[in-house]
Amino acid sequence: MDIEAMKSELREMKTKSNYLRKKIAEAQAQFNIGDRVTYDGSQCIWEITSIGYGYSGEPKYYGSKINKNGEPGVRRVDIEVPYKKQLRIA
Repeated sequence: MDIEAMKSELREMKTKSNYLRKKIAEAQAQFNIGDRVTYDGSQCIWEITSIGYGYSGEPKYYGSKINKNGEPGVRRVDIEVPYKKQLRIA
């Protein structure tokens, strides 16, 4: 096997690995895409736009902050939850 073939195989393996990690995260996720979430003590509400695979193996949520008019914002951000707080449906 030549070097180019090995590089190609490695790219395919990385692509498949990323795909499987995303599917695992979605299967483990407590919330679904489109859910609006918050946590106790937060003034913010986010709408989940995607679910990823975090470093700890737990699902990582990405979303848009909900504006005062009730519409989701344009910018997509990581939904960061402080220590000992948990996301819940808003």
